[in-house]
Amino acid sequence: LTAAILDKAPKLGGVCAYGGGEVFVPNSHKMQAAGMADSDDAGRAYFEFVAAGYADPALQSKLLATMKPAVEYFEKQAGVPWNAVEGLPDYYYPDAPGSHAGGRYLCASLFEGAQLGPWQTKTFLTPHFPMGVEHKELYAWGGLAKVTTWDYALLGERITKDIRGWGQAMMGWFLKAALIDRAIPAFVDTKVIALVTEGDRVVGVRAEKEG
Repeated sequence: LTAAILDKAPKLGGVCAYGGGEVFVPNSHKMQAAGMADSDDAGRAYFEFVAAGYADPALQSKLLATMKPAVEYFEKQAGVPWNAVEGLPDYYYPDAPGSHAGGRYLCASLFEGAQLGPWQTKTFLTPHFPMGVEHKELYAWGGLAKVTTWDYALLGERITKDIRGWGQAMMGWFLKAALIDRAIPAFVDTKVIALVTEGDRVVGVRAEKEG
């Protein structure tokens, strides 16, 4: 089968490119490799606490069963280099059952925008997070409270080279895997209007571009 990307926005990356780019996966392979103790049971207990009884049991079970294979697949098959974010605790740590002091959030390594080729200027960047810095560096520099003493020489060099962090880095790796490595075509400013069906099969989409 073949694939295509259609996005009604003028650039690719979506809201994920605007955010912190953290993926929440308890007891991931990255936590295990770093020697961080966790368990699937603790992760389930925390998810159940956060859901507060509103989760669909089948969907929650599906999430818990597939989130680790998913991030491992994206790393091995799509080249997304994950890192466990040490020092970033669960929102409700230490009060919630199954909560953890840090490492469950995964983030992608820094991404060089030039790897996107012609799509480099056609992907969203975030105004909400500093360019060219990773979680571990931000923590080491003292966080936003020490913003005046950050390593601006390093940041300036990275910004000049379009080195991306946070959600824009994560989406950079995903888009590189799709657009560059697999040559999947993408169309921006293209709004999907309806699904096209034949009997009970979806065979395509009807989209609108430039009227």
